[in-house]
Amino acid sequence: MTTRLYSHAACQGHDPGPHHPERAERLVAIERAFADLPDGPFDRAEAPLIDLDLLELAHPAAHIERVLAAIPASGYASIDADTGVSPGSREAALRAAGAA
Repeated sequence: MTTRLYSHAACQGHDPGPHHPERAERLVAIERAFADLPDGPFDRAEAPLIDLDLLELAHPAAHIERVLAAIPASGYASIDADTGVSPGSREAALRAAGAA
């Protein structure tokens, strides 16, 4: 069985704001650890952008629109008490969903 890491450079653009535990440095550390693994059943793949029609199989269109509309053109915004977003969050989220 092969373990695959899906990622994309755009995922590092998601910045939920200062002091939030989710940060680009965590993703970089995971990718570095993955690269340091010995030869074995591991590979990497680029996380594709999800087609919004597919995303609507899991979430109502109104919810998707509300979340994407909350992403700011600059600075930071909060979708809820635990979810901070920045301009890079849109593509990162759509690539994460595409990888799933």
